Amino acid sequence: MSLLARLLPAHNTLPSNGLTGRTPGQRPIGKAWRSFVYQVSPYRWWIAAVAGIAAFVFGCIGWWRFKCEAHPAAGDPAFIVFWSLKDFLANSPSDQVIPWQLNVARFLAPLVAGWAGYSALASLFRDRVQQMRIPLLRRHVVICGLGKYVGTIFLRHLHENGIRAVVIEQNVTNPNIQLCRGLGVPVIIGDAQRQKTLQDAGAHRAWRVLAVTDDDAVNTQIVATWRKLPGHGSRRAGCLARISDPEFSSLFRLPDVHSEHEPDAHRRDKSWVDFFNIDEIGARLILKKFPIVTDCARPHILVAHLDPLGVWLVWHAARTWYDKGDKKTPLLVTVMDQDPAKSLEALKGQHPALKKHCEFKQFHATAEHIREQLPEYHLDPATPPISCAYVTAYQDRQALDTALKLHHELGRLDPSVPVVLALSRPQGVADLLADAKKAGALAGLEVFPTMQHACSVELLQGGSLEPLAEEIHEQWRTEQLKDDKPAPPWDELDDSRKESSRAQARDIGAKLASIGCAIAPLRDWDAKEFEFDEDEDNDEVEELAKKEHQRWWDERRDDDWVLIPMPVGKDDKEVKRLLEEAKLRKESPYLIPWEDLLDQYPEIAEWDRVFVREIPELLASVGLQVVRGHTQTAAPSDQQAVPA
Repeated sequence: MSLLARLLPAHNTLPSNGLTGRTPGQRPIGKAWRSFVYQVSPYRWWIAAVAGIAAFVFGCIGWWRFKCEAHPAAGDPAFIVFWSLKDFLANSPSDQVIPWQLNVARFLAPLVAGWAGYSALASLFRDRVQQMRIPLLRRHVVICGLGKYVGTIFLRHLHENGIRAVVIEQNVTNPNIQLCRGLGVPVIIGDAQRQKTLQDAGAHRAWRVLAVTDDDAVNTQIVATWRKLPGHGSRRAGCLARISDPEFSSLFRLPDVHSEHEPDAHRRDKSWVDFFNIDEIGARLILKKFPIVTDCARPHILVAHLDPLGVWLVWHAARTWYDKGDKKTPLLVTVMDQDPAKSLEALKGQHPALKKHCEFKQFHATAEHIREQLPEYHLDPATPPISCAYVTAYQDRQALDTALKLHHELGRLDPSVPVVLALSRPQGVADLLADAKKAGALAGLEVFPTMQHACSVELLQGGSLEPLAEEIHEQWRTEQLKDDKPAPPWDELDDSRKESSRAQARDIGAKLASIGCAIAPLRDWDAKEFEFDEDEDNDEVEELAKKEHQRWWDERRDDDWVLIPMPVGKDDKEVKRLLEEAKLRKESPYLIPWEDLLDQYPEIAEWDRVFVREIPELLASVGLQVVRGHTQTAAPSDQQAVPA
C-alpha cells in the first residue's frame, strides 16, 4: 500500500509562472482580448492604411475650410495638401473654432503615424525586447531546440497551461521561431550546449530545462552543461532530454537515479535529470487508450510498418499479455510492412525475448496483398481473428494510405475490428480525419496524434517515471476501493497529490542504492517476483521502509504539517473521521521518527513495508527491474534497453 493512504499533501506544488505567479491550468486573464487581437492581426496594416487615408482626406477638407474662412484668398491646393500632411506630425491650428473634419484629422493622423513607427521599431527590436524579460523570469521552462514538431508541441502545451517559456534555437531560419514571436516567447539564437547560452536563458532559475534537439549527443551534452550551472539545484528543478536510441537512453539515464542523492539527504530539494523516448511513451499511450484484448484464449493484433513506434508497441503489447494473460501462450502478432522479413529480423534483434513471448506472422503492405490475402487470413478457423490493427509509419502519408486500405477490408469483413492510425504531425491529416469522423464517416478508424499526446506537461512534471507514479497511485486506489473509501483515478487528482506520487517514484532509485541495489532495464520478464532480504542480520525491507517513512515525513514537514496527538474517539470509525479532518488542517500524529512509529503505531509502519515489497512489481509494470549491485547486469534472456 502506498503512503498516500496515510496522508496526502494539500498544497499545490506546480511552479508559479514567472512574473504573473500564475500556475499551470489557470486561464490567462486577458484570453478574450488576445483572441480578438489574434483575429484582427492579419488586417492591421489594412486598418492602418484606411485610417491614414481617412486622416489625410479629413485634413484636406478641414484645412481648406479653415483657411478659406480665415483667408478667402488662401485656397491653393498645394498649400492645403502641405498642411494636411503636417497633421501626421501633430500639427494643429491655434484658433479655437475649427471645422470638425480638421478636428478628426489632427487626432487620427498622429495616432496612425505613431502606431506605424512603433510597429516598425517593434519589428526591428522585438527579439531584444522579449529577451529583456528573461532576467525577471523564475520557475519557467527552457526549451532547447524547436525542431519540426517536438519543441513546438511542448511550447504550445506550455502556453495553453499558462507556463512561461524561453526558447534556445541554433537554426536562425527555423520557421517555428515566428510562432514563438507570435506567442510572446523570448527566443535566444545560440548553442544550448554552451554554458553562457543556458545562463542567458535563465536555466539556473528554471523549473524545467527541456533538451529536444534531433541529436541525442547534443541533448546529453545540454544536460551535462546544465548540471554544471551554478545554482541549478533549486527545489524540484529538473532537466529532461529526448533520446531516440533506447540503448543510449539506458546508458545515461539509470546512473543518475541515485548519483545525486545521499542516503539521508533531503533528496526532494535537489535537482534531477531524466531521459525520455517519445516513441516508447507514444506506444504506451496508444495501448492505454486502445488496449489489446486480454480476456480471451489468445489475442491477435496486427501492426503495420515497424517503425520505432511500432516496435515499442509490439513490446508493450507482449508485456501486457504476459502479465495479464496466459504466460504459456505467446501473443500472436501479424506484421505488415514493405519488407516484413527484414523488419521482423530487426525487431527480434532489438528485443530477443519477443522470440519466446510472441508468434509472428507476416505479409506485405501492398494493396494487392491486403485485398487478396487479408480476408482469407482473418477468416481462417485455425487463426484467432484480428482483434485490433495498429498502423504506424515514419511518414504520415504512408500510414494514412495503409490505414485506409485496412479500414476498407476489415470493415467489410468485421466492422468491430478497430484500426488505430498513429500520426506524428499534430495538425493536418489528423484534423481532417477527426472532422470526417465527426461527420459520421470512417467509422472504426481511430486517429491518435502521437506527439501531441506524448509531448505533454505531465511528462515535464513527472519525466519518464510518470507511469510509475500512476502505478503507485493505482495501487493505493485499489486498497482504498477494497475498504469502500473514496479513490479518485489519476486523471481526477489535483496537482499536489500527483506530485506526491511522483516524488515517491523518483525516490525509489535512491532507496535501492542505499542497500546495494539498482534500477535496471527489464530483461527478466519475471522480475516482479524479486524479493528483498528480510533476515534478522540483513533486513532490507525494514531499512527501505524506514527510508520511505523519512521521505514521507520530510515531505510533510516542508509543507508545514503539524504533529498532533492521536485523536480520541468512542470507536474506530470516529477516530478515522477525526484523522480525515486532521488531514485537511495539515495535522498528523505520525510525524515522528521511525523507532517511535514502531512502538506507537506498528500498523502504520507495516504500510511502509507493504509498499517496499511492492517495488519490484511496480517497476516491472513500467519496464524496469531491481538488480543487486550498481552495475546494470541481469539475466541475459533479453538484452532490451529500458523504456525511457
